[in-house]
Amino acid sequence: MMLFLLALILNFPGPSVPDGAVRPVNLRTEYRVDPLGVDEQQPRLSWMLEAEGRGRKQTAYRVMVASSAGALDMDRGDVWDSGKVSSDENHLVPVAGVELEPGRTYYWKVRVWDETDSPSGWSARAAWTTGRLGQWDAASWMGLDSTAFRQLGMKPDQLPLFRRRFDLGKPVRRALVHVSGVGFYELYLNGSRVSDDVLQPGWTDYAESVLYNTYDVTEALRQGENVLGVGLGYGMYHVPGSGANGRFAKFFDSFGAPRFVVYLSVEHPDGTETIVTSDDRWRVSGGPTVFSSMWGGEDYDARLEQAAWAEPGFDDGRWQRAARMAPPGGTLRAQPIPPLKVQETYPTVNITEPRPGVYVYDFGQNLSGWPVLRVRGPAGATVRLLPSEVLGPDGSADQTSMKHWGVISFAYTLRGDGAETWHPSFTYTGFRYVQVEGATPDPAEAAERNLPLILDLSSRFIHADIERTGRFATSNDTLNGIHEIIIDAVRSNMMSVMTDCPHREKLGWLEQAYLHGPGILYNFGAATLYAKWTDDMAEAQTPEGLIPDIAPEYTVFQAGFRDSPEWGGAFILAPWVLYRFTGDLRPMERHYDRMKRYAAYLRSRMEDGLLQYGLGDWYDLAPPYDRPGPSKLTNLGVTATAVFIDVLRTLAKTAPLIGRAGEAAAFEEEAEHVRQTFLEAYLDPSTGRIDRGSQTAQAMPLAMGLVPPEAREQVFERLVTDIEGRGYHPTAGDIGHRYVLRALLEGGRSDLVYRMALNPEPPSYAAQLLAGTTTLTEDWAALPTSSQNHFMLGHIEEWFYEGLGGLRIEQPGFRRLRIEPQVVEGLEWVEVTYRSIHGEIRSAWKREGDQLTVDITTPPGVLADVVLPIQPGSIKESGMDITEARGVFAQPGAQRGTALHLVSGTYRFTGALVAGR
Repeated sequence: MMLFLLALILNFPGPSVPDGAVRPVNLRTEYRVDPLGVDEQQPRLSWMLEAEGRGRKQTAYRVMVASSAGALDMDRGDVWDSGKVSSDENHLVPVAGVELEPGRTYYWKVRVWDETDSPSGWSARAAWTTGRLGQWDAASWMGLDSTAFRQLGMKPDQLPLFRRRFDLGKPVRRALVHVSGVGFYELYLNGSRVSDDVLQPGWTDYAESVLYNTYDVTEALRQGENVLGVGLGYGMYHVPGSGANGRFAKFFDSFGAPRFVVYLSVEHPDGTETIVTSDDRWRVSGGPTVFSSMWGGEDYDARLEQAAWAEPGFDDGRWQRAARMAPPGGTLRAQPIPPLKVQETYPTVNITEPRPGVYVYDFGQNLSGWPVLRVRGPAGATVRLLPSEVLGPDGSADQTSMKHWGVISFAYTLRGDGAETWHPSFTYTGFRYVQVEGATPDPAEAAERNLPLILDLSSRFIHADIERTGRFATSNDTLNGIHEIIIDAVRSNMMSVMTDCPHREKLGWLEQAYLHGPGILYNFGAATLYAKWTDDMAEAQTPEGLIPDIAPEYTVFQAGFRDSPEWGGAFILAPWVLYRFTGDLRPMERHYDRMKRYAAYLRSRMEDGLLQYGLGDWYDLAPPYDRPGPSKLTNLGVTATAVFIDVLRTLAKTAPLIGRAGEAAAFEEEAEHVRQTFLEAYLDPSTGRIDRGSQTAQAMPLAMGLVPPEAREQVFERLVTDIEGRGYHPTAGDIGHRYVLRALLEGGRSDLVYRMALNPEPPSYAAQLLAGTTTLTEDWAALPTSSQNHFMLGHIEEWFYEGLGGLRIEQPGFRRLRIEPQVVEGLEWVEVTYRSIHGEIRSAWKREGDQLTVDITTPPGVLADVVLPIQPGSIKESGMDITEARGVFAQPGAQRGTALHLVSGTYRFTGALVAGR
């Protein structure tokens, strides 16, 4: 390998033409574009690279940070100037040795030098704005105390509104507001919402951490009188008790009464500053939201609205004084994750009347969000909305898949003054249908019965405002449809954590963090969400070292539902997935000692050298199919012990990366000892059967590299035989199915994955799609009693990118990758693109008869080892022999096809497909 690399360096002739400079683009601070509210004293800066030609790369960079845009434009780095640094690093470069001030904007740019030491121009300007950096001065947590509650005559679950009048005697140059409210808040300034963010801040274990948001409100302020307004909702902070109108809740618990904190900083042109904070000058009153539950829905009485309550000139004489409240307990931190926003609106596609006076609206798409009602009618009339994912036999809304008991509903009571529009503000749910009671879409019926007239009903899709980083498409519409229902299930659960479903649970069940990590991170720029979720896991750790199955741990479950190694193992395995995609070590650096404590906890639970407890291969497929649950086909010790070995091996790989190299050997030795015990307990070397021979038992040890080389072929063949013998149907569940797909991919049998996926008979992915689902369901049988919006079994996303597209990570952050697309019979073409931390990677192939065309693009600085299913004697690149193609180097060792090494650039390979593909 060293001789090959030396030859590559000496013989590669460089770019085909002097294509111009390597250009830094897409500048980010802590993964975000120009973020407001960064609490890091050494924020990390990143940029991507663009260039024409091949073999382009960055060899040095210079970052300049300034206190003003003007200083930066004049090339004055008065805050920080890195100078020219000889490095190819373009991701997470820390701003070092600088004392940053709270609530200040810092401007930065970067230039790079290429492989010929030629400099680029300066990049476009970027910026970040610091948060409070822990300095909240006189800002107090404020809320509603029992005295004001009684004096205002509020209803038991009525939510409060708060307002604060203040005067500005000078013009405004710039204004920032930092705000948090728990569970959720809505912030108003002079009558308007300051942002279109919803359900903020991100939810956490409030006793450990509380997130706050930062907004630029310069344009909303005026000289003279101004008003700040805050509406509070319960969210995860307070779940109303069991007497709450028979409404469903996963649990009942409370961190206390809702409260908020505000810090408004107003800069004036003369250099002075006005500070407005949450203090005892705030006033409080009851609002029109009379019930709200994170699970059970929300009720709103428009007759209780107080017009212009958050505007100057409003008479708040009847309002009461707000009360100072104790802080929630957790450290106040700037929110590092994207906010939730309304992403799409779906109109009604069909209306039915399953029984007289009851109407069901179909929006054609299952999603996470809320309905939006537009209605006209008499004051005091109430419209009741019941969301559902499926319909019952009579065509009415059936909520069985969304709850365990009670009801999920929304209610709107009209004020009666013309067209009125409403949607919930402090909760959301999952649904495709909404059943309407107490109103009608028929004008004649509305007039005859004096009912509210429904003018419009739509649904809004809400999820974290996370950008798409990957695209996948093929010539097969069914395969594309499978991809879309998985993506929509992922989006429906992409909130402040990755929830398991948007209705019944809304909890961060941890196994999905690593089992679906590649599929999520190929499709979405979810790095900050993964880092935050790792923090949640650390905060949920018990004194004994246990990592519970959910984080944040809002409720304590029992037995395997709290303590299952396949779930808790995410604390170590999920940050490793993030590191492989981004090169980001911070979550592992911050929590390594806690990770070791969890490994020690698992060690203490071992019996006879194995872990033999937990939930196992949750929702595997075995009779009775209508009662899925804990593993039926695979011994609990197989999945739990295999995950423990993976945990130990990952800690061994992590230790050297964070300066703890001396600890790696002990983890490696322990992992090998447990592996040998595992094999002795479960592998029959004479037959290749592991445990009871289930798909999970055969595949998981194969994919994890636990099976000795001499037994791998037998073990693999038993897996293949089982799949074929079951008519190409899966039996593996939540834990095992990912490893079935990986074992088949690594064993060269992507044809089996393809055939299983497209099997039109249930259970299969295609069967769900053909049954009309618009999001992936919770179980293989697609039972109407199970959630219809789960990404739990969506492991095939990883295969879409790594199997059909052929993308594999060889060095963290895709600094070096392997591209080995699997061409399967039945597909004419496949295209995947992935925007890595360096830039866009593309792999696309098209089959025409026995000829194959493969297009590959990698960004500057990224090397690719490529294996193509093209006969070596026929392969050409852009019409020329590969020995003449710039940046292409043949490599020996390909068993079937052609192995190449590519420097960065764009390539087109053509040739004869190898036989049998």
